[in-house]
Amino acid sequence: MSRFSFPAALLLALLFFAAGFVFIRQVGIQQDEVLFTTAVMPPFEFHYAIDINGSPFPAMIMPYLGTLKGQLYAKIFALWPADVFAIRLPMMAVSACTLLLYWAIFRLTLGHLVAGIVVALLALDPLYVLTSTLDWGPVVLQRFFLAAGLLALVFYHRKSNPWLLALAGFVFGLGVWDKATFFWLLGAYSLAGFLVYPAAVVGPFTFRRLGLLVLAGALGAAPFVYYNLHRPAETLAWTPQAETLPYLHRAVIMKRTLDGSALFDYLTRQDAPPSPPANTKVESAGLALSTLTGQFRHHLLFPALFLALAVALYFRRTAYAQATFFAAIALLAGWLVMFAFAMGAQGSHHIVLLWPLPHLMVACAIAELSRRRLAIALGVSSIIVGSEALVTNEYYAEIVRRGPQDYWTSAAEPLRAYLSDAAPNGIYPLEWGIIGPLRALGRGTLPVGFTPEWLDAGTEFRPQDQAALNHLLTVVNPYFVRYVDRTGRSNAPVERLVARSAELGYQEQPLATIKDRHGRPMFLVTQFRPTP
Repeated sequence: MSRFSFPAALLLALLFFAAGFVFIRQVGIQQDEVLFTTAVMPPFEFHYAIDINGSPFPAMIMPYLGTLKGQLYAKIFALWPADVFAIRLPMMAVSACTLLLYWAIFRLTLGHLVAGIVVALLALDPLYVLTSTLDWGPVVLQRFFLAAGLLALVFYHRKSNPWLLALAGFVFGLGVWDKATFFWLLGAYSLAGFLVYPAAVVGPFTFRRLGLLVLAGALGAAPFVYYNLHRPAETLAWTPQAETLPYLHRAVIMKRTLDGSALFDYLTRQDAPPSPPANTKVESAGLALSTLTGQFRHHLLFPALFLALAVALYFRRTAYAQATFFAAIALLAGWLVMFAFAMGAQGSHHIVLLWPLPHLMVACAIAELSRRRLAIALGVSSIIVGSEALVTNEYYAEIVRRGPQDYWTSAAEPLRAYLSDAAPNGIYPLEWGIIGPLRALGRGTLPVGFTPEWLDAGTEFRPQDQAALNHLLTVVNPYFVRYVDRTGRSNAPVERLVARSAELGYQEQPLATIKDRHGRPMFLVTQFRPTP
């Protein structure tokens, strides 16, 4: 079996890549997915820069979000101009590598069978596929750095080479700079390791080696550390202006993430489009499978977790049971620690940071039950993986059938094309979710500006703001972009712009309506002209 283990893992990684690839052009670029471009493309919008020899180095996009991904993509875009493939394929490749890293970790610690099952369960998990392909969390680099650091620690425990310990610390530090939520993972895994494997966690460490680990971590997270030294505790003190959900609601999100249904309605639309597009063979196959299986929306990983816990409690002294307890403690601790932070655990993009802990629990239970019969492991694993594949296909079928939600609209690229051809003097998006795709797909060349703060109804409109608006309309004469469907959205910026412009003798003139691939009107491009 061992000689087939790596080829099987590689095949599963390729299968994961293929599953994600079909979504690339179906789903438009979303604002948070390209948040990293704010540090590398105009209009620039980052929170903190470090002065290096008189030149600003963007370090933090937000108090908790670093520019590491942006710095990596600056190199990618220098070779591969930004488009939907340049944005998504690199993160898919990183996620495929993460699968192989976890295969290596579990092969070395729990054997080929567990390693293979974990990779199989991850490869077609719809949440892993979608968050890897779209990466709006962002989560891809977080999961990669965690896996890479854990593998370095596994080798360190085998070889006692301090350079491996330093490597683990440095990689973990990169994860912290990428996004401070990495501390959630470090805390959860450390607690679980201390409780379940105390000798392995505490035994090899001396104060000198612990210092090496911390120093290497600080080096990896150097921009983040420098920022927090200059602005003490700003990361912890930062609180977004968003409603905090009740704990029960967060528990529902956790359950829906575990059963694969969390992104329906968030990513996929439910209303019927005016004219469904012509289907390719792949699209037709996805739709046919969806119809055949009755639009399967919940896979079997969630109920399998209860079986995994029961098996671990029954065989509580075995290596598989111990690994199950480790994964369960880390999963619970990682989830609960999120509650202490604003918006923590309020979206599946937080919970999937804890992958592959639930998959490890299920894999260990299957391996425990199939010690004497490999067919049991293959059969049970195939059933669960098959259910995951059906849910992944249902996401695809729903997007093909009705299209994605507005913030993921396929009209983003046609909007970019229209504005590039029109070549206006300025472009002002009036709503959230528009500026990011225009910045990224326009490769920083579109004259996109930030919507003036004085258009917000909560801000006082002063005489100097009226003068600024007059200059904007008479001299710049920009295009304004908003969504066609205003249902459920605040009209404040649009209403104030229309009202204040009318006072100056201008009225809104529609220029173009941009439709998605289903023929649904999505964006309205307007200009303000003197009232006749």
